[in-house]
Amino acid sequence: MKSQHIVTATLCLALLGATGLANADNTSRQERLIQKLTERFTTADVNADGLLTAAEAEGKMRFVHRHFNEIDSGQQGAVSLDQIKDYVAHKAMARGAVF
Repeated sequence: MKSQHIVTATLCLALLGATGLANADNTSRQERLIQKLTERFTTADVNADGLLTAAEAEGKMRFVHRHFNEIDSGQQGAVSLDQIKDYVAHKAMARGAVF
């Protein structure tokens, strides 16, 4: 559980950094984290439709699975990679993350 929070916090940093809020020294690290998220998303997306259902996220992207209904704000039954990134960035900002 602790490692999941670390991964989530690190992802938040990466996503916020992608908006220019982090310094240039973190760019390659941020890019690696975004790449890792993209790879995990692609692996979880069993039918390769560019969307994850709750069933696809279960066990492969636990954070997404736990927060699925919040990420899927339009109740479409599936979420995109961009929706996941937006959700994580929004949560980080709501917690007052300052970089």
